[in-house]
Amino acid sequence: MDYLLTEHFDVSGDWFLPNQRDWKVGGTLSWKADGARLKLNDQLDDPPKGTMTLGIDTFDAKYQAVHGITNSSEAVTALDTRLAGYSLQSGSSGVLRVPLTLHCNTVVVGGYVGADTKYTEMLFRVPGLEAWSSTKSIYQNVSDGKINLSTAKNLDEVINLNELDSELILRTGHRANVGAHSASIKTSGYFGLRPREPQSLSWFFDQTPKITNLLTLLAGAPMSIDQMLAKTGPSEPSFSVLKRQFGEKYCDYNQQREFFVSRSEVTDFSRLWTNWLFQYEKVKEACSLAISVLTVDDLWTNVQFLSLMQALEGLHRALFDGTYMSANTYEGVRDAIIKSIPDGVSSDHRDALRARIEYGNEWSLKKRITSLVARLPNEVRRTALGEIGSVPQKWIDTRNYYTHWDEKLRPQILGLEEMYYAGVRLKLLLRALYLQLAGVSDETMVKAMGNNSEVSRQIRYLNQASR
Repeated sequence: MDYLLTEHFDVSGDWFLPNQRDWKVGGTLSWKADGARLKLNDQLDDPPKGTMTLGIDTFDAKYQAVHGITNSSEAVTALDTRLAGYSLQSGSSGVLRVPLTLHCNTVVVGGYVGADTKYTEMLFRVPGLEAWSSTKSIYQNVSDGKINLSTAKNLDEVINLNELDSELILRTGHRANVGAHSASIKTSGYFGLRPREPQSLSWFFDQTPKITNLLTLLAGAPMSIDQMLAKTGPSEPSFSVLKRQFGEKYCDYNQQREFFVSRSEVTDFSRLWTNWLFQYEKVKEACSLAISVLTVDDLWTNVQFLSLMQALEGLHRALFDGTYMSANTYEGVRDAIIKSIPDGVSSDHRDALRARIEYGNEWSLKKRITSLVARLPNEVRRTALGEIGSVPQKWIDTRNYYTHWDEKLRPQILGLEEMYYAGVRLKLLLRALYLQLAGVSDETMVKAMGNNSEVSRQIRYLNQASR
């Protein structure tokens, strides 16, 4: 089952509700990366459960699962469908038809499942993962003018994820295409999750960003999923699972040297995942913002810079308190300041001042970022930020200007070219901070910053130009 999240396809067949197998309706399911549309020739309910009034959009159709038999006799399930549109058709036959269009974010191809179906394992294919994992799968032998290609069966690498009550599996697969005059072998990398107790699809979907985000930070390239396979039992066949994507980017690296930190450079891989999952819930929103900026190349320069600064501040807020005094102590200070507001201040102005005073105990942006940078070893700081090894005041002023539009800051803000170069440094700084959080050693980080990955080449060229 090679249904990919990235490829558009259409399947036609008969569709029905799980508890109404005798009432089947013809229709076509169209899959695109932004979800699925199921266009039906008539309503699914028999008798109809919705209400219809001509001219008034009161017809409702929501189904947890819709099953289908395609024209090629394949079983398909559309999950959590919502009405996208309908019409009323009445002609010379005297039969009223209600063609429906249903929208759904999740499709299962290869079996009939329900919203409450539990799965024992899911595999996720990630372009570039086979190269990142540093395992060789294809071997070439030339002898007597003959070229022999062979593939190795690599053993799964299995890591216990106690924080998820699950196992993480790293696996390499391959596909051969052999003809009379041509032959090719394509390898693929997968990670899998095998919980100790069967789980719903939503559980697996909730866990995957925890895996792909760390892989992306390590790899220096987006490690997004383009195929998903699920099993309801160890001896059961795999279903192909399709879920709506949101502008995912994919890795096109095929050499280990292209990655920032590859699998072979992480010595205690199991410990890395333990550290990461222990911290993840605290930083997941900030990390999501960071990943979205790190993996997109076509953001406008000023939008990229501001997003990176926001991601940096978000990381500090997620990890640390960031206040000048305890909340209890500040209550007295806050109340005293509020009482000192002159009586002549208007009520709306007073409310605005109160709101500012509420946040008066929080660290400034500069103090937050300085605190984060100080966590990194000196060599990493100087590589990421230049010889000074600290965040320039102009970065702070630029972010504050675009946030508060304080005209006094305008003379100090960065130009677009300076913003672009600052973005290069901020990306490396964020990556280093998150990898330090996961437990990547200082030695590994310093080595990575001097390798041939795109991340490292960019900062190296920038530092050479600065000198």
